[in-house]
Amino acid sequence: YAMIVEDGTVTHFALETEPGLNVSSAEQILAALG
Repeated sequence: YAMIVEDGTVTHFALETEPGLNVSSAEQILAALG
């Protein structure tokens, strides 16, 4: 899993449903940061 926390509040949470790094990869998290 990966999450983005801003000022103590979770603004994005990516939970993998299968093995691998599909939604919690660095590229996906950077994209979520916009």
